[in-house]
Amino acid sequence: MGVEEGTGASGGRGLSVYPPVYRLGSVGVWLRRSLHLGILHGTPVLLRLQALRTPLLTRVMKAAALLGLEDFYTLLVISLLWFVDARLGRSLTYVMALAFYLSGYIKNQLCLPRPPAPPIVPLEHCSDWALPSNHALVGVVVSWYIFFYTWLQHEASGASVALLFALVLVWSLFMMVARLYLGVHSPADVVCSGVIGCLLLAFWLQCDLAFDRFLSSSPHCAWVVLVLAACALCVHPDPSPLNSVLMETVVVVGAAVGMVLAEGLLPPVHRQQVGVAFSPGGVCQAVVCFVVGVAVLMCCKEGGKLASRWALHLLCWLLGVRFIYQRRLTELSWQHVHLSPDFKVLDEDERGREKAKASVLSGWMWLEGGEECFNSFMPVRFISYVMVGLVAVKLGPLLLHSTTF
Repeated sequence: MGVEEGTGASGGRGLSVYPPVYRLGSVGVWLRRSLHLGILHGTPVLLRLQALRTPLLTRVMKAAALLGLEDFYTLLVISLLWFVDARLGRSLTYVMALAFYLSGYIKNQLCLPRPPAPPIVPLEHCSDWALPSNHALVGVVVSWYIFFYTWLQHEASGASVALLFALVLVWSLFMMVARLYLGVHSPADVVCSGVIGCLLLAFWLQCDLAFDRFLSSSPHCAWVVLVLAACALCVHPDPSPLNSVLMETVVVVGAAVGMVLAEGLLPPVHRQQVGVAFSPGGVCQAVVCFVVGVAVLMCCKEGGKLASRWALHLLCWLLGVRFIYQRRLTELSWQHVHLSPDFKVLDEDERGREKAKASVLSGWMWLEGGEECFNSFMPVRFISYVMVGLVAVKLGPLLLHSTTF
């Protein structure tokens, strides 16, 4: 669907795509083509970095790339939520959900290719579009939000603030440089991502504490957030050929909504400030709580998946709606998303327009027997991670106050 055979320099298959931003007409075409030129102008910079590659430096840069993966952010949020500052853990999850959604929305609107390969030799295989860089955007937001929250909300010494500033600066810059070194993003991608991340961070710093207080005082706000999040995911662009962006966004947004529901609707559990003592007993307590807590969260995710799948299918059966549970398969490979002679943009092709219109709800619908039917995979995935976020907020304090060493 959307992928045609070809024999380009990438050694892969040719790709035909209709960027949804083209629905804006000449403005959308101009915007995408201008950004595309920016990506191409960065190729000499990438070639210079490519000439500097060494085995040791490559290992370091690949290690830096791990700091932008969901697994790292999951461990970071759980650690902050349970052992450091619960409000920081929640607020960080909320702004991460906004960052992932914004990054994915722009990616799938523009469908901009990654740097041309060859001459660039990418050291990491990515299967989504280029601009903005999710690593760079989320890395800027997460690292600097932790710094500003700590600086403004905690009574830290000047030396501690200076050390944290240095760590955060190295973290965010290292993440950006790593994307360039690995050949998966152009300087234009990274710069635009940094600007978008700074704007989002500035916005969230103005309303984070007010939002958290409002959740605690107004239970109705949690339901509003749930409805808005579900609507936002439904209008998230998901152009053909399919990629993994929407699936990743559903995970983070679902976890954030779960935390919103837990904070706004559930009674508090041990409202004391979270934290563990820096002693052998405190470390053992933290390790046990972390292992047990993660196991419980995994069980909640699987349980939520089974229960929501059964409930949704029962509801569809009662309403007479055709349904199926079909896992989405990413149709893009790393050869497709890097620019090559086979890459085709269908800007004036009427067939491309019809293809784009038909794929607006491709994340939620499935073609079965020549007819469209409701695909419950995405809603089930969303509900299961809502359960994870909901349980995570209350589980940490409960475990900490139930274990002593």
